[in-house]
Amino acid sequence: GGIIGKVSKNTTLDSCYNSFAGKISSKGTYLGGLCEINEGKIINCTVSNFGSGVDDYLGGICGLNKPGGIIETCSIADKIVTGRNVVGAITAENFGTIKNISLSNASLKVAGIATGDKDGVAGLFAAYNGKTGVIELNNDLVNVNVKSSGKYVGAVAGINEGTIENKKTAATDNTIANNIVISGKVEGLYDVGGLVGKNNDLDMTHKVLHYTNNATIISETGNAGGIIGDNNSNNTIEYCVNNAVVTSTVGNAGGITSK
Repeated sequence: GGIIGKVSKNTTLDSCYNSFAGKISSKGTYLGGLCEINEGKIINCTVSNFGSGVDDYLGGICGLNKPGGIIETCSIADKIVTGRNVVGAITAENFGTIKNISLSNASLKVAGIATGDKDGVAGLFAAYNGKTGVIELNNDLVNVNVKSSGKYVGAVAGINEGTIENKKTAATDNTIANNIVISGKVEGLYDVGGLVGKNNDLDMTHKVLHYTNNATIISETGNAGGIIGDNNSNNTIEYCVNNAVVTSTVGNAGGITSK
């Protein structure tokens, strides 16, 4: 990691930033702008331009956020995170909690060289949000840009099997006036969505609530959705709106989800 290899339990990384004058390399699986693995707490940190087109399992903050790990009140503004497969502007894989993140003009560029089920997976918060992973969204995603030559691409997560929760809008709000708004552009090979590329969350108690997509969504060879590219879940979708162009050259395309 750019600051430390591992943030252990009961350890806090606070107000850190790496200018990346040099190059970070690792013999392990994960690569992170601040740390490879987080089991503790990372707060008030920022992401700089980081990564290259040959890096796998790369995160702008950390490579792997393990169960119990917390990433909170961090920000990405006018920066580009670059990788090849399983790349996230915050973390590559999330099994902990990510909350109160601020994104503005943040970009994610992923080469997506085919290596298996996770080639090219990309999401600003996490490429892969695992079953124990929790992503709490408190702010709009302003003019974000996610571009991958691979599959499973979303502004928040490429693949979701955990919890993505809107914390900006009151649960009792029955309007779309206070929705979280996603603006910019999300582009990939297939299963491309404004919120999530492929949603595999099978918990029927979870709902997809109060999102407005203003981002252009483009899928080259497969499914595309304004909110979710491929909704392979039992989730209910309510109070969601798409105001942007959703395009699939070959495959299904829908304003909210492809299917």
